[in-house]
Amino acid sequence: MPSASDGQIVGHAGNYVWERMIPSAGAVPADLRPERAAEEPPLRRYLQIVTRRAWFVVLAVVVCTGAAVAYVLTATEVYEAHADVLVTPVPDEQTAVLGLGLIRRAADPTRDVTTAARLIENNEIARRVARDLRSTDSPDALLKRISVDPVAQSSIVAITASGDSPREARQLANAFGAAAVAERTERLHRELDPAIASLQERIAAVGATGGDTAPLSEQLGVLESLRSGADPTLRMETPAAEPTAPVSPRKRSSIAGGIFTGLLLGIAGAFVLSALDPRDQREGRLRSLGLEVLANVPTVNSRVGRHAFEEAFRFLRTMIRFASPEHPYRSIAITSALEQEGKTTTAHQLAFATLEAGQSVVLVEADAYRPVLRKILDAADRPTRRPHRGLLDYLTGEATLDDIIEPTDVPGLTFVPAGTPPASSMTGLLERRRGREFVTKLADHADLVILDCPPIGPRSDAVLIAAVTDAVVLVVDMKRSTENDVTDSVRRLRSARSNVLGVVLNRDTSPAAEYDYHQYRPNENGAHRRFSPRALLRPGSRTRDD
Repeated sequence: MPSASDGQIVGHAGNYVWERMIPSAGAVPADLRPERAAEEPPLRRYLQIVTRRAWFVVLAVVVCTGAAVAYVLTATEVYEAHADVLVTPVPDEQTAVLGLGLIRRAADPTRDVTTAARLIENNEIARRVARDLRSTDSPDALLKRISVDPVAQSSIVAITASGDSPREARQLANAFGAAAVAERTERLHRELDPAIASLQERIAAVGATGGDTAPLSEQLGVLESLRSGADPTLRMETPAAEPTAPVSPRKRSSIAGGIFTGLLLGIAGAFVLSALDPRDQREGRLRSLGLEVLANVPTVNSRVGRHAFEEAFRFLRTMIRFASPEHPYRSIAITSALEQEGKTTTAHQLAFATLEAGQSVVLVEADAYRPVLRKILDAADRPTRRPHRGLLDYLTGEATLDDIIEPTDVPGLTFVPAGTPPASSMTGLLERRRGREFVTKLADHADLVILDCPPIGPRSDAVLIAAVTDAVVLVVDMKRSTENDVTDSVRRLRSARSNVLGVVLNRDTSPAAEYDYHQYRPNENGAHRRFSPRALLRPGSRTRDD
């Protein structure tokens, strides 16, 4: 924001809680009362934190999405194929197969498929698969590429195999199923061969003695039937088919996950940055002192136009008016903790915002040590005039009030210059009767008296002037003044029973302050006209002594 020191004055977004700010005089609208503000949910504050650091959220989303896209483009595609093996346990009543390595029916049905899964997923089967597929991978490597899981509430064992191509995944799933069946069949046959030979010998021996060979022959038939086929308890039920799409990377879900992860990291990072930001911490401490942010005025640059700058002073004017709506303030002191924080420009621009609302203003150059308001008005409204009598001349008794009030080229605005520096201190003059009464008398000449006071820190003049005004606005440049400077200034003002309304923060970069009102185009003849171009300090101009 343009200021007399650096061409810009700024503030910061805040929640306008009115505790300790609204004086007892006058009622306050229901929507602006302290209890109403205290009930404000924290959601707005959270949104402000995220919005203020939207650049970080966007950066996190871009980085995470870029990483997801890079992963999708560079990752090797993985396909999965599924084959089903049916488990048919042998009932216990089939005594002919007792002692053979068949899967027997257990009391718990889940044990049957769990046993079958273990018989499929082992190193012996993996070695057979490697041999059948002529694969160079080790058995352990092949086992890492498959999973064998019982299907709940069924007699099915599912084999899931992964591969770099659909064909490779299908072959691997089917190979494990076929190898398991073949391995179990070979083992069964090895057990059946000696059993059949032994039974044949027993039948021959019983027949030689004329005994009944029928039971033995029946048992022999069962064993020979088993020998002629595969293991009846384990067979391929559904061979794997070639998958039509890879399971990894999933392009859409990976990119969506990157965006979502970026949002989470960005929002979390915004809160971390907010917690670590000394500017936010200092604003919180300002509010702990009962100092509320009255206006957010951005720096005018290529991104933020003058409309947002002007609107900040309209908002300041509104905040001051609502502080005491039934008994409007007649005098406002503008000061700061240190020099060059933007108080002079604040006083100047507040005066024109007040004029825009249809009120008359007396603008007082109360900073006798660095009188720059005349320079601003001379540069904006008229050629430089020779020094006239001013406030100091009135305080010393060398001029009357009518002598020091100067008209300006702006309708409704009058100006009181600083005047001739006295031989004695200004503090002594302010403590005299004229010093205690001049603000009240000036208020008879306009709707509002705005005083550009000296900084609080170096001198006590501002404290004396603030004590005889209706309200005080403290301009704080967060980059210049320290917390101790502000705290000490507030303490000195309150010790003089001054009504400190709040602060205008300088050089605000928050979205609330940088909102550009470029669509607010007042018409030339309407009440909502812009500040007079001649009356405005040009954005970017500098006056050394603010």
